[in-house]
This record gives sequence, structure tokens and C-alpha cells, in this order.
Amino acid sequence: MRKFTRVLIAVVVLVNLAYTSFAQAPQIQPSSPAAPLAPVAPAHRPESVLWDQPLSTVNQNAYVDQEFTDYSDYSSFLADDFLNGEAWKFDTVFVPGNGWNGFSSLLNADALTWQIYADNGGVPDGDPSGGGNPPVWTLTLAPADPQVSITTGSGGMPSDTTLDLMTPVTVPAGHWWLVFFPTMGFVNGGQFGRQPADTTNGYWGQFVNPGGGFGYGTEWQSWATIGAAQQDIAFRLEGPICCGDTVTCSGIAGYPRTDPYGRLLVKWQVRAIDQDQNPVSLAEVTAQLGWPGGGLVTRTRFSHDNGIANFHWGSNTGGTWTIDVTNIVKEGYTFVGGDQCHAEIIH
Repeated sequence: MRKFTRVLIAVVVLVNLAYTSFAQAPQIQPSSPAAPLAPVAPAHRPESVLWDQPLSTVNQNAYVDQEFTDYSDYSSFLADDFLNGEAWKFDTVFVPGNGWNGFSSLLNADALTWQIYADNGGVPDGDPSGGGNPPVWTLTLAPADPQVSITTGSGGMPSDTTLDLMTPVTVPAGHWWLVFFPTMGFVNGGQFGRQPADTTNGYWGQFVNPGGGFGYGTEWQSWATIGAAQQDIAFRLEGPICCGDTVTCSGIAGYPRTDPYGRLLVKWQVRAIDQDQNPVSLAEVTAQLGWPGGGLVTRTRFSHDNGIANFHWGSNTGGTWTIDVTNIVKEGYTFVGGDQCHAEIIH
């Protein structure tokens, strides 16, 4: 009788262990339930936008994009590509997102990571787990870092992220992939995912699950694998146009045009703004204007109440003109380059 009792106890223990293991198995999902649609806000500073793939107006579901601290085999990452024909300097990265499965806020994440990888034939050249080549740029910050703003996303929770860099990052001309993800436990933080855009730029957005927990393999593949119907993933890059930076500009609406002397007339507008993005009037803006063939001329103009200084130039030569903002002066303000110098080209 004693032997039977011991066997019975052993069976009960094994059954309880199996049940406990099943009950604790992660219910991590590759995508969120269908989400109601929310309005899509435009860029706050459209004149500074370098690349924009706005949040979709027809599908705002979220797709898994998270480094899980408690179920690492399910850690998954999303990437989408962008192209720049010339070197870009960016200081702002906006990534909309949403959460589900117990998610309440990105402020619960241990860390947030942004990365840029080179292109490798239509997929990123590496991945955040260490596969392939390292990123050309990577930054990991705490959600409470002063360079990070977490705002309400389409799902009504703090899930949209804006990175405002103190020091802009220069990306050489090329074909690149942007990755963003939070590091956050599933049990305490739920799930976070990125959302689609309605644009169709470059390649399809890519998904990778290096640990193979989802059973889709461990290499980069189209994010259609996890149910996305849109090609692109939503994000936006913005950059400052600051003192000493040369930008190519084709003018604004109605320009170039012919002036009364038969010359081709080009117009630029430079806006002087302070660190809080407020326009600065009566600032003395000095710029060097260049026209095709290498000619240069220096001009100084004063900004109006809206912060805009207007520059005109007439030339008989067709082609591309440039403007190099070299200095902005006003008593009580300091425009000395870097984060202090806010001079934006308005196309």
C-alpha cells in the first residue's frame, strides 16, 4: 500500500508540473488583434522632413517588434529601407506603434534602441541579435531619457516614440534600413509592435525572429509572413538645416521663373527659429548663394515676424542652385552651429 501511495504522489507531481508549464507557456503573438482606425497627424515640421512613411489610414494593426527579456526565443525585429542620393544629417526619428497582450506603456520598457543597417540585396546587412554585419549607427536609451518623447499612439496608449538627438547623425548617400525596438519583458510589459504605412517605397518591410520561437525561420523575410498587407512600415526622419550646411534647393512654388530682365529667377526662404521651434524676427541671416558652374555670392537678409528671410537670385544659367547659411545674428540669441543653430530651408 505504501508503494502505491508513493507512485500516486509521483504521478500527481508530474501532472502538476506539466500543467504549470503549459499555463506559463507564452501566449506571444506575431500581430495584434484588429485595431480601430485613428486620425493620422502630419509632421510637426514638414520643411525639415527627409523621409516620411506616415501611419496607414486603412490598417493600424501592430506587428511584433520587441526584444523580450523573459522569452528571448520570441524576440523579433522589424526593419524598413530608405534611400538618400546625398549625405543626410538627421536629428529626429519618429516611430508610431501600438501594444497589446497586457501592454500599457512604452515607459515600462527597460530600453529603446534605434539602428541603421546597410542594404544587402533587399534585406538589412545584419540584425540586432548580432547576425551579419554590425549596424552603421546604433543608439540605446532609457525611455525617460531627455532625448526621448513617448506620446499617445493610435491605440490610445503611450506607444509613439520621437527621438530628438542632441547631436545630429550624418548618414552617407546610400541605401539603408532603419530598425527600432524596445527591450521589455512579456510578463510585465505585454507586447509592442510597429505599424504599416500606405506608401510603397523601396523593398517590403522585413521581419526577423533570430531565436525561431515563432517557427518562421531565423532569417530576414518579408513582414507579410506575420500578416502585414502593406509594403511599408511607418516612420519618419527629420533633419536640421544649420549654419555651414549646404543644401540643394530648387526654389518654392512658382520658381524658378523669368524676371523682367529675362533672367531665370530663383527664390529661397530661410527660417530662423529658436530652440523651442519659435520663429525669430529681425534676425540677420547671412547666406552664400551658388549657381550652376560654381559661381558664389554672399547675401544678408533680415527675417520677418514669421522668422523667414527671403533670398532671390537671377541667373542666365539653368541647373541646380545651392544655399549655404553661414551665420544668423540677433541680440539675445546665439546661432553658432550644432543644436543652437536652427536655419531651415523651406522648399
